[in-house]
Amino acid sequence: MGRDVQDDKESGYYVDPAWLSKRLREYSSDCKDAAARDDEKPVIPDDLAKAIMMTVEKMSHRPNFSGYVIGGWLTEMKMDAIETLVKYLDRYDESKTNVKNPGYAYISRIIWQAFVRRIEKEKKNTAIKNKMYDTQVGVNLYQHLDTHDIDDPRFYSEHDPMERHES
Repeated sequence: MGRDVQDDKESGYYVDPAWLSKRLREYSSDCKDAAARDDEKPVIPDDLAKAIMMTVEKMSHRPNFSGYVIGGWLTEMKMDAIETLVKYLDRYDESKTNVKNPGYAYISRIIWQAFVRRIEKEKKNTAIKNKMYDTQVGVNLYQHLDTHDIDDPRFYSEHDPMERHES
């Protein structure tokens, strides 16, 4: 492993991009050979797994994603990214791209998409929770009011629980 996976401040890379592309190419080739023999996918090598974990961790510190620590979203985002990478790592094909660092680009794209999918999922779940809460609280809050209060237009501006979501 040596200087291939590291925390190197001088070069600016924590994973050597050329090494990562080479290891992904080897692992993908091993997976294709195993599939041809009807064997199970080989285990991801430790050095490649460490490089993946470091890339996921570093990307989670980007300003785009670092604010999702509250609520535990960031942990879920990382787990989703690792799960997706393990699932699709064998599909790496360097010939389908012409970027400078295809291995790093492949991994980064999968991580990014997993993070975005988790954010969308959590936002959708939060919206559903807020709507359910507002509906339930609204029903319980207004049971004590008379019907003439509901007919008064000031009632809606003063008591509408959904008003905060519309602005």
